Amino acid sequence: MTTMHVRRRPKKPLAKQARAQTDAQQLKAFAWRHRDDLKPLALAVLVFLGALLVQPVPGAPLLLVLGGAAAAAVLYAAPWSAKERGWALGQWVRGRRARMAWEERERVYAGVLALGAGIWMAWFVQGGLRPLLVFPFLVALAGIPWWRHRTPRASVPVTIADELRGAERRRAEAEARHIIDGWESLARRGRIPGARLLALAWDQYSKAVVVELRHGQNRRSLNYSTVANALESALDAPMGSLRVEDPGEVTDAQRTARLAKLRFLINDPNAEPLGVPTDAYDAPTISLGRFETAEPVIMDEEIHTGVFGMSGSGKSGMVNTIIRRLRWRRSVCLIGFDLKPGAPELRPWSKVWYVLADTPDKARRTMKALIDALEARGEMMSERGWRKWKATPAEPDIYVIIDEAQELRDHKLMGDMERLAGLMRAYGGRFLVATQHPKDTNLPTTVYNAIRQVVGMKVSDKADRVVFGENATRDGWTPSKLPDDGGRFFIRSPRYRHPVPARGFWMEDQDVERENELGPEAVRLDARTAIGFIRAGLVSYGEDEIQATASEESDIVEAELVEDRPQDTVLDAIRDGVGTPRAIAKATGIPERTVKLYIAQLAREGRIHQSAPRRPWTSLD
Repeated sequence: MTTMHVRRRPKKPLAKQARAQTDAQQLKAFAWRHRDDLKPLALAVLVFLGALLVQPVPGAPLLLVLGGAAAAAVLYAAPWSAKERGWALGQWVRGRRARMAWEERERVYAGVLALGAGIWMAWFVQGGLRPLLVFPFLVALAGIPWWRHRTPRASVPVTIADELRGAERRRAEAEARHIIDGWESLARRGRIPGARLLALAWDQYSKAVVVELRHGQNRRSLNYSTVANALESALDAPMGSLRVEDPGEVTDAQRTARLAKLRFLINDPNAEPLGVPTDAYDAPTISLGRFETAEPVIMDEEIHTGVFGMSGSGKSGMVNTIIRRLRWRRSVCLIGFDLKPGAPELRPWSKVWYVLADTPDKARRTMKALIDALEARGEMMSERGWRKWKATPAEPDIYVIIDEAQELRDHKLMGDMERLAGLMRAYGGRFLVATQHPKDTNLPTTVYNAIRQVVGMKVSDKADRVVFGENATRDGWTPSKLPDDGGRFFIRSPRYRHPVPARGFWMEDQDVERENELGPEAVRLDARTAIGFIRAGLVSYGEDEIQATASEESDIVEAELVEDRPQDTVLDAIRDGVGTPRAIAKATGIPERTVKLYIAQLAREGRIHQSAPRRPWTSLD
């Protein structure tokens, strides 16, 4: 990336006014227009006049040096600020000036200038021509840092990616000059009058304009279609190309809601389907696709995930991409639920599943076995003193994938799903839920609140708030506006907090068949965790494994068990996003009245927090 500072052209007075002004008025206007650049000269005149005034005073040299030192100390210490100041001079001396913020460098500069002025005035008072002869050179030397500092402030930084060369680079430079010179007119045409231009940037795929908004506007107000269309027209960008983003850190500007990065997509890197994933099977992360900024989309594997979108939006391709990589995690056991007749989405991955629940009866037994597995792991963790399950190939995590979750509702299995949502993650379990419409009728609020990673694919009009919550439209989470060419999505998670469109990988039926045969066999649960699956007839283990499990259980009965505190179960549910007493009671099976007592105890211990009365509780651990 190359960054250059393009200076703003000063506003020229009208020719009619210039002819009417006298020479003194024109000089005054010039001085006012360039007042920042003339400050070093004005300060030099004041220092010289001060030296003339104190020259007759006895002991003036000593007083001037002490006065300069005192002024330097005051400017350096900045007693009106609460920030730490002792480290800045050390950084300056050690040559780390490039890492210092502007305000820190200004403070050091002011202190050195005050001390230098005091020493020169003392030298001048002693008499002689040398102080006068070197004075212009000292003024120029002291003014250079100020002028260098003021140049970026009076200009706009323009960053151009190194990938842009030749004609493309020259075109970007010319457009930058056009935007800077005509910004006031462009801002009015774009319905953001008075906005201050802070920075410009070009890369292979987009151009970005960082602005500070005025007149009560903020980032959210730019998402309205009338303003967005006006900005695209004013800045000569394709319709529908505007993305309003948080600009992050901006030099010499306070980071507030009034700062906005207007990114206009010029060339879409995802215009063509991405095809089959190309990342290695042993890669440390799972890539779901590519943002329109050409950055990869990385999945967070440690939290519950939801994939939501209408039919034909690419949900199956997204789920297939995730399954393709999870099956190579030898410390992850995969369990699937697909209750559509014939299980068309999950059955092609026949070698992947420890258990595939493809009928209502099998799904009911699998849910019961999962709850038994979590209870068994609770005992194991209590014996070992663990707060969180530690997965190994011998004792793997449990990853549950549910396709079209509304099918569970139709067979009255949502109650079990809610309980799993509140308990799974603490005991080495996560789930992925895919559904077309994650409303209460299809996906209970308890389950939705536990999902911290949402992949929102193309939905019908006015369904954005169903996927991303009540503030979706206002904050820019609008999957309904995505192109209808398959695989497009937004992702919101602890890693990704801002809406940037992306496109996922795509796997055809033959790709799934090849990947299914290529990979290893399914990972199996340890026998003690799998006891519920064995009793339900869902899996079979050798006699030696079952006897070993029975022996372990008999040892547990005779041994002294560490008490499993119910308040820890409540805390685990809150960590998983189940934040209200009623939802926690429903997920854990603990009476609601008892849950409230445990919540009060955890609040007194400072382990949970409530942002406002009647709001869900969140964990502070």
